[in-house]
Amino acid sequence: MSDTDLIVENDLLNSFFASDAIAYDTKSATTQISDGVFTLQCRALWDSPVDISVLCHEMAHVIEIENDRVWWEASFGLNLREIEFLGKIYREPLTDQSTCREVRVLGIQWRLQEMFGHTQVNYRVFETASSFRWLPDTVAYYCNRPSLKKVPYRKQKFAITKRIIRDALKVYHEWPEWRILGEWKQKIQQLDSAKNRQYRIGA
Repeated sequence: MSDTDLIVENDLLNSFFASDAIAYDTKSATTQISDGVFTLQCRALWDSPVDISVLCHEMAHVIEIENDRVWWEASFGLNLREIEFLGKIYREPLTDQSTCREVRVLGIQWRLQEMFGHTQVNYRVFETASSFRWLPDTVAYYCNRPSLKKVPYRKQKFAITKRIIRDALKVYHEWPEWRILGEWKQKIQQLDSAKNRQYRIGA
């Protein structure tokens, strides 16, 4: 079964999108708020195939973000200060908060993929965790964990990925299915709220 079929034909997954305030788009590689609808992407890049792990990752961001921010930030608040150096713009993270948030999101994503019957969960989780080394503040995540600094340089990449998976697994255990469903319900209530809907970007 393709990921498109796994998404479209999954009754449990589609029950998460019963509200007209939130949707997913199997053709999109961008999560956005438009015409009062929070639409989640299903592709990593525009020319990438539909990937259920991408949709679950975006859903996990919705679950993880604070209730009072979900309805107005399609970027989920992942903004970093930018500085100019020698005519070029660089992102300058001051903490490891972005990586820590992505680790929490990965743990929730892990649970969602399991709930939806995704058979390649462990592989996709490892693949996602490995990509975190490209986050701009991963060096801070590394520096804030003394045990990682003891690892020889040539083994550091794998050690960081292993630590990220360990931290995400802890989050996974903290988010059983009943908690996922309860938190999603709260977010939908926020999105459905007439008060919030009038201020939502694009509404």
